[in-house]
Amino acid sequence: MNNQIEFEKQYEKDKPMYYAWGKFVAEYVIYKLNLSQVEYDKLIKIPVEPRVKETASLVQKAFFRKKNYVDPYNEITDKVGVRFVVMVQNQIKEIADIVEQADIWSWSKDKDFEKMREERPEVFEYESVHYIVRADEAFKYNEIRIEKGTPCEIQIRTLEQHAYAELSHDYFYKSDVGIEKKMKRLLARSSALNETTDSLFGVVYDMIENEKEEYYKLNRELMCICEFPDYDEELNRSIYNNVKNMYEKYVMGKINLKEWIEEDIIDGIKRKSDNSLFRQPMILLIYYLLSERRKELLKTWEYTTDMLEPIADDLGVAIEPF
Repeated sequence: MNNQIEFEKQYEKDKPMYYAWGKFVAEYVIYKLNLSQVEYDKLIKIPVEPRVKETASLVQKAFFRKKNYVDPYNEITDKVGVRFVVMVQNQIKEIADIVEQADIWSWSKDKDFEKMREERPEVFEYESVHYIVRADEAFKYNEIRIEKGTPCEIQIRTLEQHAYAELSHDYFYKSDVGIEKKMKRLLARSSALNETTDSLFGVVYDMIENEKEEYYKLNRELMCICEFPDYDEELNRSIYNNVKNMYEKYVMGKINLKEWIEEDIIDGIKRKSDNSLFRQPMILLIYYLLSERRKELLKTWEYTTDMLEPIADDLGVAIEPF
């Protein structure tokens, strides 16, 4: 279809179909994410909505850019797009796996920043994973028929990549004005910095996640020793953070708290359940540290010392001032 008027008419007619297909693609990926153990709010940082290309923008791309299309209407595959913006690079794979494993569409990679980085390691520029997915069969979605083979572009990028892409795409890629060498240089520098920041974000994120997993692992172990049905996550985590270094130094991988905790300690905890401190699983760890590392615990303890006195009474130890 090389007639501009016919092109515009056809696209206006097909716009609802493209939007419906984009909506379906977005909802399918979100549905699969929710089925997994990934926390959606922790992964997706910008609301996901299909974006249908404006008619004027599509016409410009089809007829006024040097793309050398033979059949522009069918060759342009980004009439509708869905963008997933994540926090760090290793989260990109979570969505990429869903796209590639779906049995309702065929897919191809339009852009793969990891491949581009391998082929041109000296170049710092637009980075993002782009897929084109096409409906395997015609079907109806929200009463709108989606034809077989209808394309949708999926972009997966980090927040850092998104910031760079928005600037470079809106002000440079679409611009008809020649870009000064100084601006190109500054843009390249910003891309290099973004890549470094992305990498550092990834390291910090992994450290945070590993630390969280250690907390949850310990908490599960403590709740197997004694039930704490009404514990306060915020308070419990705060106690853990206070003594985390001591736990890692003296307990983790060294002491089996289940074997160390005796029944009379558990009975004492249950009797004091009106005290919020004794409703937290981490109270078991505090019993051990107060018994075996009392001097260091008292120096580390950020709360009032009198909170430890009922524990000291159960253990038969004194809380000396240090």
